[in-house]
Parts: sequence; C-alpha cells; structure tokens
Amino acid sequence: MNKIKQIDIRWIVALILLLAVSRLIPHPPNFTPLATMAILAGCLLRQLRIALVIPLTAMLLSDLVLGLHSSMIFVYSAFVMITISCRWLLTKLTVRAVTVSVIWATAVFFLTTNFGAWLSHDMYPPTLAGLGMAYIAGLPFLVNSLLGNIFFMLSSILALNTISSADRYVNSRRLG
Repeated sequence: MNKIKQIDIRWIVALILLLAVSRLIPHPPNFTPLATMAILAGCLLRQLRIALVIPLTAMLLSDLVLGLHSSMIFVYSAFVMITISCRWLLTKLTVRAVTVSVIWATAVFFLTTNFGAWLSHDMYPPTLAGLGMAYIAGLPFLVNSLLGNIFFMLSSILALNTISSADRYVNSRRLG
C-alpha cells in the first residue's frame, strides 16, 4: 500500500473531490465518505494547508447544495482534527495504520458532533446527563459512520492502488 504515496497529486485531489460529490447521492444517515476524505488528505497531501483546504472547501461546496446547519462548526472542526491527526497516525499505509485511522476518525467525529448537538440544540438539557443523552441518541449514527468509513476507505485504497499501477505501467511504456 505504500506505493500510493507516489501518485500524482492531481489523482489524489480528484479522488477527494469525487468523495465530496458522492455526498450528494442519497445514502443512509452518516454513511458518507467525509472521514475518508479527511484521512486521505492528511496522509497523502504534503502541505498541511492544502490537506485542510481541499476537503474543507469540497465539504463547503457540497453543504451549499445540501443546506447549511447550526452545527457545521463542530462537523468541520472534527474533520480538521482528523486531517491533522492522521498526518501522524497514518505515516505508512499499512492495514494496521489504516484500521486505527478509520476507528480514530469515527470516534473523533462521533464525540465532536454529538458534543456539538448537545451544546447548540435545546433538545438536551445542559447537564452531564443531557450530554450522555446526546451520545446515546447518536449511537445508531456511529454504526453507520464506522461502516461508511470502512467502505469508503477500502474503495479509495483500491482506486489509488489501481491508479498507481496504471501510472507505473504507462511510465514503463514511455521509458522502454
């Protein structure tokens, strides 16, 4: 899997944008490619600024189509944390590192966005019990998030490996 790091940045950016566009396709709640987008940006894009700007811009553009909401700051903050932390967690694309990153991203998103729901909505009392209620209410979404993160990460790695193999083949034909 480490060969993925050698892929042209244009393919990586294209994949990230494709993942953002896929948000517009009907899907089960929280079964989205957003965490994969943040993980891959953090892992594969060399400059932190670009690793943050591309997925956040892609998210904002898709949010403009889907609709803006009051807890966006928590969603975007979660993805900033995921992007930055996966630069450290996913230094090599190994099965173990990818697994840890997917679980980590799922947990960060769940904890951050449900904290935001508790903090910014009146449906939960402003107590520790209310916070617990917010986390309990979010459990069905946690399962969908984890399944979506696994699906989109595996699909993305497969796509990147295919692109990497195709690039190597084309380049070997040019040199030979």
